[in-house]
Amino acid sequence: MVVVATARLMALESTADPSRGYDWIVKLHSSTVAQNLSRTSVGPSALITTYYQFEGMWIFRRWLGVQTEIEGGQVIGENQDTQLGVNLGSQWKTNEMQEASRHYVPVLALIGSTPAKLLSWKIGKISSESFFDDNRGARAKRTKFLSTPLSKTAAVSFGPKGLGGSLTWSPNQHTSVTVLGSDANARETLTGFATWRGEWFTAAEVTLRPSSNPEHAAVRILGWSTTRHGVHDGGCSISADYEMAPKLVGFARLGTGSSAFARTSNLLSGGIGWEAPFGRKADFFGAGVTWGEPVKHNARIEVLSEIVYRWQLTQHLALSPDLQLVHHPANSNVSSAVVTGLRCAIAY
Repeated sequence: MVVVATARLMALESTADPSRGYDWIVKLHSSTVAQNLSRTSVGPSALITTYYQFEGMWIFRRWLGVQTEIEGGQVIGENQDTQLGVNLGSQWKTNEMQEASRHYVPVLALIGSTPAKLLSWKIGKISSESFFDDNRGARAKRTKFLSTPLSKTAAVSFGPKGLGGSLTWSPNQHTSVTVLGSDANARETLTGFATWRGEWFTAAEVTLRPSSNPEHAAVRILGWSTTRHGVHDGGCSISADYEMAPKLVGFARLGTGSSAFARTSNLLSGGIGWEAPFGRKADFFGAGVTWGEPVKHNARIEVLSEIVYRWQLTQHLALSPDLQLVHHPANSNVSSAVVTGLRCAIAY
């Protein structure tokens, strides 16, 4: 049984005021996660994780700003696991919400854009994975899937949070191109200068929106390359989402690479996301399946499926029951396992 409790506090959030020429947003998010797995390769496993994140953004004259984040956490558990799937034998996190880190600054960057946002950029300490694969049907902040492969492209060896920069060109509503380069050896809990060795994580993504309504369909093609400590890795992925019916979105991901650093060499996932089911505007239902080939040659191919429903009880309170079925955990002799969960989210 997995129990996930999340508390969110949002404060000091402003809206743009043309008369003053600047804007600012400050957010504070905290969560507590309690977990227990009864069927694993090594017996029962219990874990409690606390996590917080502070985000601040200041925009000056609409084209230049500063963005910063501060986050941290603490893990309390029988084996001090940093991910739920460790004792299950899974190659993935079965709870992407978990964060177990010291207090540090993952993002501190200058941000800016040209008029009409034809070009936008960010430079400083950045999180490379936050720029890519903004899949409408399967992204953590929107769909609330718990497992890693259903919340991001898990076959990509994204660089750690470190010094780098990004540039996005958006000539129209239907096309955009993003390129990024960042320190491939950064230690997230320190500044980027502490580990800079001249080795890079680089990536480029083209997003195409073929529908007359840009929100109805999108295809993202991503290529990436990285070198860490003299070892090269690279690959590509494609991600797509399509609104099959009003508020019913289908999604799919395919990724492959040499995977010197990723756990998965080949990944295929897909599913649906139903926004506002049964006429409830703030609710969400999601179902997805992931097939993954591990990098380890002696590990089994793992299949994970997940069903989640976000039930918005009030404006500030939501409950999300979650069920995950893990078939052939890659690093275990267990034939299959069931992970049940419940997320309680409070937001202001």
